[in-house]
Amino acid sequence: MQSYKLTVAYDGTDYHGWQWQPHQRSVDRVLREAFLKTFNRTCMLVGASRTDAGVHAAGQVVRIKTDLVIEPQKLRWILNNALPEDIVITDLVLADPKFHPQHAVALKTYHYTFFTQRPTPTVQRFGAFIQRPVDFEKLSRALTLFLGEHDFRAYCKEVPEKNTVKTINAIALFPCEKTGGVVIKITGKSFLRFMIRRIVGAAFAAATQSNVQINDLKKALFEKKMAKVLPTAPAKGLCLMQIDYYQKMEDLI
Repeated sequence: MQSYKLTVAYDGTDYHGWQWQPHQRSVDRVLREAFLKTFNRTCMLVGASRTDAGVHAAGQVVRIKTDLVIEPQKLRWILNNALPEDIVITDLVLADPKFHPQHAVALKTYHYTFFTQRPTPTVQRFGAFIQRPVDFEKLSRALTLFLGEHDFRAYCKEVPEKNTVKTINAIALFPCEKTGGVVIKITGKSFLRFMIRRIVGAAFAAATQSNVQINDLKKALFEKKMAKVLPTAPAKGLCLMQIDYYQKMEDLI
């Protein structure tokens, strides 16, 4: 079997997330169907992150295993011609047979984009429009609260028995000249379902509403119970930007 590593970008607006679903259009499903239609054979396909419905990616990592032997750049060209315009393979290389996109992950980087002024139609699909005035000093303090290792049970959608302790390595705010928006950059080894969107939504609430204080966010984190007043940020603002892997086994130690 031949193993290929793909870097895939997609506009997640019209998809029900990454994961294959029998009755819904997902990115995983469209990739599999493109391969089947093009080569008249199935492939074994697995992605690094299960992005939710409406979430985008610039650097999703995918592994394809197949008995098809073909030059990587040719395979990339053929598959891109078979894919819809909102999915594109930006890189495709031969991979070590032992490579698995969900293993040996060092860091994942996500961007959450938001606008304080109504965005233009060309970018509005990729960011949330915050209509209330944003206190950026308070937003920054709220986001900083989540740095480091915490139990994020209050800020995720997970089954009760799942380990919800995660580490956020860095959070940064910066303007995006290309879109006219503001980006929240978040990095960590792994994240729980809805975790980033609930963190961002809670920080937005603290930065835009007088009835929500940073202590409310701290209380939810400490008590491991999400307060109803703390919302989940819209999916359209979130984008998986990059996944970095450990290069050697000693890097894991």
